[in-house]
Amino acid sequence: MIALHAMHLRQVQNVLVDGGYSGVNFQLDVASNLNAMSCIDSKSCPNVG
Repeated sequence: MIALHAMHLRQVQNVLVDGGYSGVNFQLDVASNLNAMSCIDSKSCPNVG
């Protein structure tokens, strides 16, 4: 799904997710399609309140 919408999400820098999306495949998908990082909680994600 990220690849389908990558053009609309090109300014995304961080993807804050719950524990269900913490796998390596999801992280690689976010990194390769959005050039962003995925974080499980706001404490590990830069620039998130």
